[in-house]
This record gives sequence, structure tokens and C-alpha cells, in this order.
Amino acid sequence: MRNRLGWVLALAGGLGWGVSVASAQLVACPDPDQCVKVSVGSAEGRVGDVVHVEVSFEQAPSDGATGGPEAAFLVCDVVPSSGDDAGQFGNGTINNADIVAIFRASLLATARPPADTARFSAMDSAPPDNPPVCGGNGSLVNSDVVTCFRQSLLPSLPRYDRQGLGEACVSSIHQ
Repeated sequence: MRNRLGWVLALAGGLGWGVSVASAQLVACPDPDQCVKVSVGSAEGRVGDVVHVEVSFEQAPSDGATGGPEAAFLVCDVVPSSGDDAGQFGNGTINNADIVAIFRASLLATARPPADTARFSAMDSAPPDNPPVCGGNGSLVNSDVVTCFRQSLLPSLPRYDRQGLGEACVSSIHQ
């Protein structure tokens, strides 16, 4: 989907110098399926002039194809969370908040993300990954809590990134 917007910018300033707005591009992509590419055109004018700058945006996967690859996620890193898809949870560290969330999910169905989501996969850590094969056993139980608790306490243990779900899941050592 491609959209075009014409924005009107009032150039302001105090000394009457000429002002030039250079063209720019911005790509915001927390979730590859929701990427947005913004392009800002160029314009010239003097202070106080009103100029028209063309702004366009394109919403598409980061690789330009439909249904781009799912973002990678760190196993056991599940908090904070704004959703259950890759890129919507975690902060790059495994800490006590992650362990509590996984413990609650192992006990309470109401705290458990749906089984076909990346957040569930990040919680389902036992048995551990053996890259490129993803670990987990399809359920959230005490062994997942213990595996993640050890990860949070022992930085010498390898940490794993996963990308994709189910049969398409691929694991790698977290850098």
C-alpha cells in the first residue's frame, strides 16, 4: 500500500536567512510485518516563507516482500510485553520479572500466551535449544521456569535467539 501526503511547513526564524530542507528517509520497523518507510522531499525558501514538501510513506515488510521474516527473539526474555508477537516483548535481558512471568504462565492459564505465538515459544525453554534446532516441548511447566531462572543467574550459560515458530523455528546463539 502506498500513500502520498502533501505537508505544508512554515519556515520560521529570526534573521531572514535562506533555509533549505533536505530530503530524508526514515524506516521504522519494530515488527517486520508492520514496517513503514517514510520519504520526505526537499524544498527551499526563506524565513517566513510557506513551502510545500512532499511526504510519502509505504507500509510493507522490511525486505520489500509480502509476509517478511519474523523478528528474532531472546528465549526467556518475555517482559515487558505489549503483545505476543516477536518484537512486542522483551528488553534484551533475562531478569527476575521474566522468571515471574514464566512461573505465572506455567501455573495459570489466564497468564499463558497462546501456544502459537512467539512469546509462548520464548517461555517454552526446556529442553534447551540445540542450534539450529529450537528447544521446548510445547508446554509451559516447572522445567521452563528452572531453565530460565538459571539463565538469569549464570551469564556463562549460552543464551539463544529464535526466529519463526513450530517447524519453521530456527535457533542461534545470542550475541
